[in-house]
Amino acid sequence: DLLRDCVELFRNSVDTLECDIVSDAKMVGDREQMRRVIINLSKNAEQSIPQNRERLIKVQLQDIENHIVIKVRDNGCGISPEIGKRIFEPNFTTKSGGSGLGLAICQKIVEELGGQIEFTSELEVGTEFIVVLPKYQG
Repeated sequence: DLLRDCVELFRNSVDTLECDIVSDAKMVGDREQMRRVIINLSKNAEQSIPQNRERLIKVQLQDIENHIVIKVRDNGCGISPEIGKRIFEPNFTTKSGGSGLGLAICQKIVEELGGQIEFTSELEVGTEFIVVLPKYQG
């Protein structure tokens, strides 16, 4: 529900918003911290898409063995390998007016929850951020 609610905030900002969410998947963690991660990744996805392109964001939540996997994909400009090396560094940004803290904070939150965050990207095709978190075992 948290993921669906966060993603819906971007429904009017893009042309197509696809959600493929396993409804009963649960993880252990602070709800507000996870909200921050999801909104930041979705906002970055939205902002990466040029205005002259159909704007697509796809969000997936998968329940795989002992993990919850969240994927946020866009069809934006992509991330060059040079920038990709620094993408999680605090104060690193490619945006004018950006603080460069968003992805660094996301990484810190995800790692504090015992998870990992990574990305794949292709220039002028898009980027996909992948968050892997331990599944709630209750």
